[in-house]
Amino acid sequence: MYLNINQLEHAADMVRQLTEQQPRNGKYYRLLGDLYDNNKLPRKAADVYERAEKIIPNDPYILMGRAEHFLRLGDSLSYIAYQGRAIVSKDLDADTQVGLFSDLLQSLPNDSVIRKVGLPLSRELVHQHPNDAQIMELFGSLLDGNNQPDSAVWAYNRSLQIKSSVEVWRRLLNNFWSRHMAD
Repeated sequence: MYLNINQLEHAADMVRQLTEQQPRNGKYYRLLGDLYDNNKLPRKAADVYERAEKIIPNDPYILMGRAEHFLRLGDSLSYIAYQGRAIVSKDLDADTQVGLFSDLLQSLPNDSVIRKVGLPLSRELVHQHPNDAQIMELFGSLLDGNNQPDSAVWAYNRSLQIKSSVEVWRRLLNNFWSRHMAD
């Protein structure tokens, strides 16, 4: 309501009250940081995230907020670093991790950066969620993109063992079109 009537500081005060009531809830710090970033006050947003990281280091919501903050500033390397830390946070469920990971991959400038950043992150997600079909499919697609068809086939087969999917079958069969896999 305060934002709709252009009273940014009143809106910020309301969110600050929430952070005082629940100082270990990273979502409120992210909300406050986003509030400042969305209103072209990046220094205030940075101050919020720096303070929040001291209170609850490695909170995935603070990491995500900080990543978005760096993206707005045009600092791609910091964005990738913070988003990567958020993605592998064990405080997030697999679906949230996959969504964040997909967003990160779409923002990367080229295939070499995707390979450099994507494979290690996907390996960590596989380690955290070895029985998640979606993560295994994502891992397989990154292995495919890295010219590792044998490993991709293994990941796709693992995904299909967990849950059958037409898309995963298609990806798996595409690997068999090459001559060395024809048999």
